[in-house]
Amino acid sequence: MIARLLRRAAGNAYVLAQLRGQRAFPYASRARIERIRDARLRRMVRHAAKTVPFYREAFSRLGLDPRKIRTADDLERLPLVEKDDLRRDPERFVSTSWQGRRSLEFVTSGTTGERARIRHDP
Repeated sequence: MIARLLRRAAGNAYVLAQLRGQRAFPYASRARIERIRDARLRRMVRHAAKTVPFYREAFSRLGLDPRKIRTADDLERLPLVEKDDLRRDPERFVSTSWQGRRSLEFVTSGTTGERARIRHDP
C-alpha cells in the first residue's frame, strides 16, 4: 500500500512539474508546435524500433531505417496495425524496456466485435 501511494505521489509530482510548460504550449507558434511534435515522434519511433517486437520486425521486413521517420508526414510509411494483429499476439506490441514491463493492461469494451488487450505505461 505504501509503495502504491509513493508511485502515485511520484506520478503526480511529474505531472505537476510539466504543467508550467504545458500551459503555454497551445499558444506557441505553429512552427514551434510542429518542431516539438516531430522531435517527440523521432524519439518514439526510435524507441519502438528498438524495443517493440512488432515494429522491430516491421522496420526489418520493410528495409526501413527508423532514422528516416523524421516528421508526422513520414508516418504513412509505417504499417497500419490491424485489430486482428493486436488480438492475435498482443505481447508483440509491448516494449521490452522497463516501462513496457511495468505497463498496465486494459481490455477494450469489444463494441466493434471481440475485446482486445492493450497496454499502457503508468
